[in-house]
Amino acid sequence: MMKTLFTIVTLCISLGAGAWGMLGHRVVGEVAEKHLNESAKEKVAVILGTMTLAEVSNWMDDIKSNDNYD
Repeated sequence: MMKTLFTIVTLCISLGAGAWGMLGHRVVGEVAEKHLNESAKEKVAVILGTMTLAEVSNWMDDIKSNDNYD
């Protein structure tokens, strides 16, 4: 009985954990940027200019809701 109750409670709690949201994506971008070596940082800067990985981490979420990118 306790196993079943534990399983149900765990599933109910974890249902909302699937989405990272804007903050979660930005945190991942920030952490990833801190792990880049100098060569990779230079290459990313060529692509992103002055923007950081944290700032562009939500780009895909932004354009998937934009009808111009269908």
